[in-house]
Amino acid sequence: MFAHIKAISLDLDDTLWDIDSVIVRAEQRLHAWLAAHFPRITERHTLNSMREARIAIGARYPEIRHDLSEVRRRTLRWHAEQAGYPHADVEQGFDVYFAARNQVELYADVIPALETLTEHYPLIALTNGNADLQHIGLDRFFASTISSAAVKVSKPHPAMFDAASSRAGCSNAEVLHVGDDPVSDVQGARDAGAVSVWMNRNGTAWPDTHDQPDHEVENLHDLLELLGLASTRAEQSS
Repeated sequence: MFAHIKAISLDLDDTLWDIDSVIVRAEQRLHAWLAAHFPRITERHTLNSMREARIAIGARYPEIRHDLSEVRRRTLRWHAEQAGYPHADVEQGFDVYFAARNQVELYADVIPALETLTEHYPLIALTNGNADLQHIGLDRFFASTISSAAVKVSKPHPAMFDAASSRAGCSNAEVLHVGDDPVSDVQGARDAGAVSVWMNRNGTAWPDTHDQPDHEVENLHDLLELLGLASTRAEQSS
């Protein structure tokens, strides 16, 4: 069934790790850093109001909405301006946030499954986020990383999936894309002509408003079974 597949593209956030807890912790660290170094900002803003400001900045500047790092940098500059600080003085705050944002806890299946997958397929990270695989320690498994910031559009735009197949040197139909989001990942892959695999780690019911994914898995071990690679993994473990 998958003999024609030549590459696998993988979403990152909520596919390889839970992202909500990571973002909460990173924003808390940024808020604490700002309180210590630029207290007029945190006197004006709680964590919630800072999130609201970031969302508003993203909406105000649609030309950068695909680049989450730039949205956060621009939001920091806005906070500095509102509180009467020079822009350059607060830009280090992004580094504080970014370091915490890349301290993720991988799902237990990730490393063993990636070790098997990478022996059989080139793996392409395809993300709307700004995770740094080198910082996280997963870059050795991936032939390439494609971000919405680089392509200048976000999934489900077909240009993201076109970029993945181009990087892998094959057609969209020869790429199997795995991701958790019904729209960004499943619909995006299907519309681009790739094979869609829904990563449903939480046992969520599929939304009736969307076309069904080509395949559904609960974790990457299920993906290995789907691809007929479970026996390979078992042999490696024995």
